[in-house]
Parts: sequence; C-alpha cells; structure tokens
Amino acid sequence: ILKVEGGKVEPAEPKLGEVVTVTATGNQFYFWRTDSKLIDIALPSARSFSFAMPSADVIITAQGK
Repeated sequence: ILKVEGGKVEPAEPKLGEVVTVTATGNQFYFWRTDSKLIDIALPSARSFSFAMPSADVIITAQGK
C-alpha cells in the first residue's frame, strides 16, 4: 500500500518493483518525509521524485513551511 499526503502519485496503485513518481500538489511545500526504511528520498526538497515500490507499505508526507 502506498499513501501520499500532500501530493499526487503515478501510478496510483503501483505493483512491487514498479517505478513510482510522487509530485507535490500544494503551494506551501517544503520537503518530503517518510518513515519507510525501504526508500531513500535523495533530495527531500525536490517537488517531485521517483522510487521503486518496495514490498512493504510506504507512507510519504509533504511537509509545509
């Protein structure tokens, strides 16, 4: 399960190993935050980033200024 707060995700329901792109939707975006140890957000302040969907659930949150 992939849950993104404050952004949109493509594809909406990714399969294991599929490349996912997350893009911030709000104007007050500052950085991305996740508790998942399975993905690495190389540049958390970028409005958009991609990663390969891991086997575990991922929750990503856009943090405002």
